[in-house]
Amino acid sequence: MNLESLLEDMSTTESVPRRIDSLESIHSSILSGQITLLSLPSEVIQLLVTDLLLLSSRTSKSESSLIISIFKRLLILPLYPTLSSLLPPSHLETAISNAVPLQVELVCEFLQFVSKHDPVSLSTYLTTYLLSSIPTLFSHNDLALVENITNTLISVSGHQTALSILFSDSSPLIAGLLSQLQDDISAIRVLTAISRISALSPQAFEYCKHSGLLSVLSQRLSSEDPLSFLCYLDTLSIFCQHPDGYAFFRSNGVLSRLLQLATAENTDPALEMVRHDIIVFFFSLIHLPHTATEGNMYYEPLISHLFSLLEAGEERDMKVFLESLTHLSALEEGRVLLNKNSRIHEALCICASQLSSSSSARRVQILSMFSALIQQRSWMSDIEFYHEQTRSWFNCIGSDPLKRMFLVMKQPFSELQTSVFSVCRAVACWRWGQESMRNCPGFLEYLISNEGISGEELVYSRFEVITILANSNTSQEILGGIFYTKIREQYTLGAYHVKPQYVVEVEND
Repeated sequence: MNLESLLEDMSTTESVPRRIDSLESIHSSILSGQITLLSLPSEVIQLLVTDLLLLSSRTSKSESSLIISIFKRLLILPLYPTLSSLLPPSHLETAISNAVPLQVELVCEFLQFVSKHDPVSLSTYLTTYLLSSIPTLFSHNDLALVENITNTLISVSGHQTALSILFSDSSPLIAGLLSQLQDDISAIRVLTAISRISALSPQAFEYCKHSGLLSVLSQRLSSEDPLSFLCYLDTLSIFCQHPDGYAFFRSNGVLSRLLQLATAENTDPALEMVRHDIIVFFFSLIHLPHTATEGNMYYEPLISHLFSLLEAGEERDMKVFLESLTHLSALEEGRVLLNKNSRIHEALCICASQLSSSSSARRVQILSMFSALIQQRSWMSDIEFYHEQTRSWFNCIGSDPLKRMFLVMKQPFSELQTSVFSVCRAVACWRWGQESMRNCPGFLEYLISNEGISGEELVYSRFEVITILANSNTSQEILGGIFYTKIREQYTLGAYHVKPQYVVEVEND
């Protein structure tokens, strides 16, 4: 069937399956090159666009990909002057008001295309009706639809003219978004979208602040429901990634209030559930330039409070301490703060003392913290400084820390063994670590043998240590030629090398 027949069939039949069949034939012809989009008359484009929007409300999931594929192919720049005149705002209004996920996706695709290639035309499409239809979509149960709407608002907000339309005092969008804040789920979605829009530019942030939505977030962070609180805390974290958002929530006292909650004593059980998350929230911002001046105000009190938690000896406080130090150790700024605190070595010794008496889960957590503290990082420019720092922290494990690790490694508990190998992997990167391995009787012999090692995770954990030693430019000198040669052999053979078994056949008399 030729193009004329397919188009005539689409225009005369009310049968959705037949129209889908016709679209599929047109799509195949476009893909095969039999139909060139640029050669299609404007009325053909109009028919296709109209039909796509119409059919998108009545198609099955299996047909959705066809609709989307054809629609995206129509959104090419040389066709755009024709397409924009053939898709009036009323088409978008009708499609988005239906709240059908596929229709909304097509509207979003089109608006993002206009935003990218002809932002001047955005004012034509951002009608009062369209803007009033958007807020209710944030309560839709289709998460992909919500994400499409969010991304479209972000794309459109990148243009000053559109931004002024979206956030004007008379905009139905803002009034609608405010009405969605009654429900926590919708509120979190709305505020997350606003946080991403506010980061686009200083002008965008001012519009968002003027809308009153940021003040709502400040109020919601006083929620007594731990789960609700955590969701709003995640949204606050997005805002604070940017200087304007951080300054706003610092100036209105939200950050100070959170600090008080994180460091308060004798708090209620509900707050205890979120204390660690508040601490992690602050530490997640520590590497950002606009928070650098706040070290004394927020971070040092938090570090001191962490050590106080450890001294209290509560099980849950120990967990908070270990997780926080593991997080801080990955950040240069975090290590600086830890190193400045005179109690760090005492605290690490307390943790290490529990390696003999705690549950397996707790010992794994302690070992993971030491691994993170000792690990060599790409940002470590002053290697000599970190060489001494990591060695002093590792020595907190005991008078002969590697020997202690070796004894744990030989215990028949795979989780513990894997965690010890993780520490050894971090140790192997340092010159002092390789010297410790050389001086620990039996350690290197155990490492290059397969004794007591089974299970995929454990085998690969061991092999990671071998890989580091095999490729280190100091291990041959420190470990000696014999051990270095054996380690290189193990590395060449791979993690799962099995020694050959020789069978000698004896001829019978």
